[in-house]
Amino acid sequence: MTQNWKWWSPAVLGMWVWGGIAPLSALADVPQVRRRDYIVMDRRLLKYLNPLERLNCGYCEYTNGVLAYVQEIAGRTEQYWCPIKHAIGLKTRHSRYSHFLDFGDAEQYRQRIEQVRRDFEDLRK
Repeated sequence: MTQNWKWWSPAVLGMWVWGGIAPLSALADVPQVRRRDYIVMDRRLLKYLNPLERLNCGYCEYTNGVLAYVQEIAGRTEQYWCPIKHAIGLKTRHSRYSHFLDFGDAEQYRQRIEQVRRDFEDLRK
């Protein structure tokens, strides 16, 4: 049973985020993330792939697209709700992390929290 789960879990995650989490971001005036910018399914067009290779590529491109989509939604949501960098460096950072306030800088946090929460101008162009 657990072996079958791995094949359709990206679809469940994608639907859950698209239908449940993304609409909540709109309530905080966080710009919406367009799925089509992250989930790109074009490898099936490659004529040199056999059917099994197309299936494998489709699974990988969908899964990685969903994960990138979820990461972008999470990053924008985090920028609104808790835009503070971590004390320990992260191996991978989402696209909004550079907008965050430094860890432990209470003065900057109080002075700039509202500005940082609304700093999505680069996405609205």
